[in-house]
Parts: sequence; structure tokens; C-alpha cells
Amino acid sequence: MSFKALGILGMMLTVVVITIVYVLDTTGNSMVRDSANQRVEAQVETVAQSLGQLSNSVGTVALSLANTLSLQDSDTVIEQKLANMFRNPHIRDMVASGGFWPEPYLYDPEKVKSSVFIVIDDDGSFRRINDYNEEDATPYQLSEWYAPARYAKEKAYWSRAYIDPYTNEPMVTCTVPIFSQNLFVGVVTIDVRLERLQAFLTRSGEKLGGYMLMFDRGGAMMSFPDAKYSHDPSLTPLPSVKEIASHEPDFAELALVISQATQGERLLRQSNPNVMDLAKAIVASSPEVDLGYAVSVASDLMPDLSLFSSTERLFIHYLETDPILDETTLVFGRTLPDTNWTLVGALPERLLLVEATQLKNDLFFAMALVSILLVCITYVAIHLQIVRPMAKVRNALVQQKGDAPFAPIDYPEKDELGMLVSEFNQLSSNLVETRERAIEAARTKQLFLANISHEIRTPMNGILGAASLMQDEPMSGKQAEYLSVIAHSSRGLMSLINNILDFSKMESNHLKLEEAPFDLEKLGRYVRDLMLPTIKNKPQLAFEFSYQEACPRRFVGDAHRIEQVMLNLVSNALKFTENGLVRLSVSMNTEKGGYTGVYVRVKDTGVGIPAEKHKVIFDEFQQADTSTTRKFGGSGLGLAITKQLIDLMGGSISVFSEPGHGAEFEVFLPLQIEKDGSDVKGRELLRQNNGAFRGKHCLLVEDNAINLMIAEKMLAKFGFTVDKATDGISAVDKATIRGYDIIFMDIQMPMMDGLEATRQIRGSNNFNQQTPIVAMTANVLKDDIWRCISNGMQGHIGKPLRENDIYTACVKALSAEIEA
Repeated sequence: MSFKALGILGMMLTVVVITIVYVLDTTGNSMVRDSANQRVEAQVETVAQSLGQLSNSVGTVALSLANTLSLQDSDTVIEQKLANMFRNPHIRDMVASGGFWPEPYLYDPEKVKSSVFIVIDDDGSFRRINDYNEEDATPYQLSEWYAPARYAKEKAYWSRAYIDPYTNEPMVTCTVPIFSQNLFVGVVTIDVRLERLQAFLTRSGEKLGGYMLMFDRGGAMMSFPDAKYSHDPSLTPLPSVKEIASHEPDFAELALVISQATQGERLLRQSNPNVMDLAKAIVASSPEVDLGYAVSVASDLMPDLSLFSSTERLFIHYLETDPILDETTLVFGRTLPDTNWTLVGALPERLLLVEATQLKNDLFFAMALVSILLVCITYVAIHLQIVRPMAKVRNALVQQKGDAPFAPIDYPEKDELGMLVSEFNQLSSNLVETRERAIEAARTKQLFLANISHEIRTPMNGILGAASLMQDEPMSGKQAEYLSVIAHSSRGLMSLINNILDFSKMESNHLKLEEAPFDLEKLGRYVRDLMLPTIKNKPQLAFEFSYQEACPRRFVGDAHRIEQVMLNLVSNALKFTENGLVRLSVSMNTEKGGYTGVYVRVKDTGVGIPAEKHKVIFDEFQQADTSTTRKFGGSGLGLAITKQLIDLMGGSISVFSEPGHGAEFEVFLPLQIEKDGSDVKGRELLRQNNGAFRGKHCLLVEDNAINLMIAEKMLAKFGFTVDKATDGISAVDKATIRGYDIIFMDIQMPMMDGLEATRQIRGSNNFNQQTPIVAMTANVLKDDIWRCISNGMQGHIGKPLRENDIYTACVKALSAEIEA
């Protein structure tokens, strides 16, 4: 036996090695290639996220400026505030200049143009430039970098890339609007040197092994690799890919790929009427903006979160001959959040092939080594732990006489096999009785399998027969009839299988009920809508649903199982009723003026059930009349499962029926009414504590715009001053700028989730290292709450949000007693 085991393991090893080689040479190649592509794309995504963080940092500083500056400040004060903010270490190396640009006559009632614009020198000093305020200067209020900001609230707008007229270097401007009492009063701008982005992208491209370039939403090149086209005098400053392609045909394919990707995105935006309305308003406010560019701006100012996400992939494309590298290249395109810049990364295919080949070789040797090691260990274990002990037992069995009564096997070892032999010896005396029981169990099982086999074969026969008829018949109208047979038989088979599975679960006590809020009236209407199509072939039969007006709608329980109960009862009623009426009704039960539960009643005008069968019909595999199985079908499990589900929910079911007069099934369920937190005591507590946290400053981190609005309003009722962030990165940035009394953190967010943001805030050395952080999330399982607390949070508020929960969590997190 040992040699056989060795031979089998050798064959297994051979099969494993052959399988590994075959898989790697067939599907493995594409998998490894895809893996290499994904790794490269991940590197491009990392660069895109870094650029997004840089733009977010600039936008955050600009927003802070907008919140800091006031129309009452003097020029000197504004200059100093601008200079101090531009020295922020996160953006200091990128900022070239910036300013405060008020609306006409707002800052100075006698002036149309009264901006405060400063330039930051290399030594950190600043100087003011007043050229924009000259009488003969073009009104800056009509500029492309100014006009769109009128329609942005608490959001940065990034302008086209341009050549600065003073320094003659490429720049891009971040503009943030200033509002006073919902009135637009001007903007704050920060001018960013593209030279810094160019250097960063050049290093990133070299590290990648290819190159990277980037262009703005208008198509202007913001960064270009060091190639023969980068200093072409025939090209305009900051040319677009299309312009380069018109001068250099080698760029045509790349220009087409980028154009198709961005054009498709633009067409998708134009389908939104709100975006088009806003785009037209932007065009009307500035002669420097055309409609196509305005559509791109408008879609950024009112993003559709169902269509776009941060750093979204635009394309992946193979270039047979790259215009820069002069070889086959894989090109990746991604859009950056907020700025709508497009980042393009390129990597030669030869580098991808090298990486893929290395990865495949490493994978092969690793899998082969692991396989050999497992085979050796398995052989030794089998020989020592199984083969040798079994040989001893085999020798003992050989010594037994063929027809003699069984004698206990002498096996003194106390290992697993010894325990098995001991148990075998102890059970041998009861072998006859056990055999009889096994025969009886087999007979019962055989009866069950025979019944189920028959029921399964019946719909399957319909399926196969209809399919066969369709094969014999030419294409004709009869196909619809045969397909109807197939659909009906399939539904019958699926219903039977589901019942069998539920029955099996309940028999093994594995069926667990859920506890979740649901709408009982909507559940009943869903059952009605689901079952109505099943009686189209019974024109004399009507199906109605009614819900008592006084009965509550919202309950807590297992909606799926209650639906299953309704479906089982309604489907039986419709099946056994040829004409007349089937009614599903829901009403409330009260005792001594108080709610005790709900009644679900299903009444029909069908064949009825004899009184002596009222209890039998709830047993497994039983029906009121065996003839109904032949006439109407069914396995006899539906009502049995229905009763067991009702018993699990603590309810009861009863039947009232007479043969020929229909039947009524009445189900009582002691459902718990959902507590919505708005009871009298709770409302009084909230009224007394409105403004309880007045003077407290909180940070609300939420990526969903609707949830953000709801949470902000609830917190404001308690007196909080609310700062907002829409992702984890923004939350971490805001936490480094100012201190908060408490932070409310969502968990699932783009770019950086709430857990990672909490870890970074706790790991930083700033104002909010010890600030209480409370999770405000839809992740409400016990494991989710544990993860929040273990990552440094001081509380958890589940969604949907309730004011009582917010108040309780705030009191606990802030460790302050507030009088109720």
C-alpha cells in the first residue's frame, strides 16, 4: 500500500506540473499579462492621486482664503493675509501669485476694478501688481478664470492653462468664489506654476520607464515629455494634441484616442439639461468661454456622482508606433477629480513583456516547489499515520473467521484509528438493531426521494417535451406556446427546490430570522403584483389586496420570510380557485386598546378543505386530498414550511373551510412596530437640547451630497458650527489646518476611507490628534462597529441618522453632562 501511495503521489506531482505548464502557456499568459498591465495602471493611478492631492491642497488653501478675507479689510491687510496663506508649506513651492478680486463697486464704491494681486518671489517676499486695476485694462470680471466661479459654491474652479504675461511661464489658476449672505462678492485666486507639475511628471515617467503628459479640460498641454516636438517653433505655446497631430502625423493615432475618450465624456454631460443651462449662463458671463468648454466646467460644478468618480479611467490603448518612444507602447489615460485634467502615461511593451515573463517564471517555480514539498509531506504523513496502522488492523481482520460471529479486534494503540476500532467493537453488539433502523431510515428516505423525483420529473418533462416539439416544428407561432410551457415548468421546479431547501434548513435548525425595518403594506402590494400574472388564464378569477387604514405600516422583522408566507398562501388559493375571488388582507389586532400584532388573511372561493384535514395539511408531504397532487401538482411542503416559519416568528396560523365553499387562512404575527425615534419623550428631549452644543466646532466628513445636507442640518440644530469634507483626503487636510471639538466620519468614501483618515489624524502631530471622532455610517454590523473603535474612534452612529442617536453619541464622546 505504501508503494501504491508513492505511485499515486508521483502521478499527482506529474499531473500538477503538467497542469501548471499548460495553464501558464494558455490562460496564464493572458492572466500574467493582465496582472502586469494592472500593476502599471496602478502606478499611473498613484501619480494621478498625487496630482489630485496637490490640487486639493491648493483648493483647500483658496477656500480658507475665501472664508478669511472680508470686504472691510484694507489693501494692506489683504496683502498680508494672501502672503501668509501662500507660504503654506503644502503649496509654497507651487504658488507664483494670487489675489483678491471683488465684484465692481463692492470693495470700493467708486471703482469698477479694485483687485489686490501679489506675486511671491523666490525668497518668500511679495510685491503687489496693480496693472489689472488700470482704466485701460480689460475688466477682469469677464475673464475665463473669473466668470465661472460665480456659479460655484464652496468649490474651487481651475482655469485653462496659460502663459503668464509677466513671467512668460506656463501657469494655471485656482479660483474660489466669495459669498456674503448668499451674494456673490468676488473671488480669490492662486496661480500655480506648471513647471513644478512638469518636473513631477517627468520624474514619474522616468520611474515608470516611459513618459507622462497632461492637458487641461480645454485640451491644452500642461506637461510634455522632453521630445523633438516639445520645442517646435511652429506650435503655439501649450499646444493641444490635435494641434501637434496636425503638424506631426505620428501623433494622429494618440490624438484620436484621447479625442474619442474626452468627446464621449462631453456628450454624456450634454445630455443633462441642468448642465447645459449652467453652461449657457457661463458663456453669457464671459466672452473668453465657448459652449464646449462651458459644458466641461458646468459638469464639474454640478457633478453627477452616478456617472463619474475620482481619477476615472478614460482609456487603455496599444500604439504600434509611439510618436515619442518610436516603439510599441501601452498608453493609459485617466481623469483627475475636480480639475478635470487628463493624465496620460505610456510604457513600452517590451518592459511589460519583461515584467510579465519574470512574473510567470517566478510563479511557475514557486508553484512547482510548493507542489513537490506538499507531495513529499503528504507521502510521509500517509505512510506513518495511515498505511502502517491500517496494515495492523487489516492483519487483525484477516485472522477473523469468515462465518463466525464477529469478535472484537485487538488493537491496543490509542490513536485515532484505535479510537475508531474501539467504537466499532462497542457498536458491533447492536449491529442487527442498527441495521433494522438503517433499513427503515432508508425506506423513509427512498419514499421522500421517490416523491421529490416524481415532482421534479414532471416540470422537467414539460421543459424537455416543449424543447423537443420546437426542434420538430418549423419556426412558427407555436414557439410561443412551447416557451410558455417551459417557463411554467421552470417556475414550478424552482418553487419546489426552494421549498425543499427551506424545509432542509428548518429540519437542521439552520434557518435564522432577520430583524430589520420594513413596510408591510408595500410587501403585500408586491405579493399582489407578483401573483397577478399567474391568473391570466383564469378570466373568471379576481385577486384583491386590502390593508387596514388604522394598521401601522412600518415594522421590524424578517420581511423575506413574511413575504414567503404570503406567497405560499396566495399561490395555494389561486391554484385551487378556478373562479370567484381571492383576497389578501392585512389588519391590526388590539387588546384592551393596545396593539398586540397583525393579522394576515387569505380567503378564496375555491374547492375548500374538509374539517378532518385541517390539521393534516400542515404536516410534511401531506395534502387535503391525494387526488389534488395529480390535478393541481405540489409536493405538500408549502403549508408545512409556512407553519414552521410562522412558529419561528412566534405567531400562529389557523384555517376555516368547508368543501365547496372556499377556505380562509388566518395568520397572526406579533410584529414589533418600528421605533422611529420620534416618540413624545424623545421629541421633548431634543427640544430641550436644541443648541446644546452651541459654540462647538465640528468637521463633517461625508461623500454623499444628500447625506451631507441631512447631517449638516441635524448638527446645526444642536448648535454645532459645521465644516464639511467630501472624502478622507480632504478631511485629513482640514484637520491639519484648524482644530475641532468633534469629527463625524463616514467610512466608505472614494480616494481614502474613513478608517484610514482616522488613522492618519491619530498618527499626526496637530490640533486634532486627540479630538473625538465618531463614525457616521451605514455599516452597522458588530464587526463594523468594532473596526471603527479599534481604529481610534470614540463612537458610532448608524444610518439612517436619528437625532437621538446623534445627541447621545455627542454627549458620550465629548464627556459632558447635558441636562435633559
